[in-house]
Amino acid sequence: VFWLTLRNIRGRKLRYALTTLAVVLGVAFMSTSFFLTDRIRDTFDELAVDITGDLDLVVRTAVGEGDRINRLPVPDDLLEVVNTDIPGVAAVAPLIRAWNVIPITVDDEGQPEAVTTQGAPQFGLNYFDIEPLTQ
Repeated sequence: VFWLTLRNIRGRKLRYALTTLAVVLGVAFMSTSFFLTDRIRDTFDELAVDITGDLDLVVRTAVGEGDRINRLPVPDDLLEVVNTDIPGVAAVAPLIRAWNVIPITVDDEGQPEAVTTQGAPQFGLNYFDIEPLTQ
């Protein structure tokens, strides 16, 4: 069988070369795809760490109480409980987040008007200036 294989390779050199090239290109494509996928995942992980910083705990309502993106807010009294009753908590910052937000601007007469946007859906976040969370 081995000698038959060698004889077929010698007899069909172009077919053998093209088959070898196809296998090499396929392996290179798959390796590159896996590498880029892992690198993109690592980039998003690093971005999440850069955004949240030294964040250790997130308290939010269950998924069943609202839709997956716009959850119901956490009760205000829970913020005080987390801030005072849990040892080691440096700061508490409530985050308000909403999707499909329509930006509004004020025109020359002082009247609000919607800003037309194109592209990805708009979202809004509140800004907080709590020293331990902004360093």
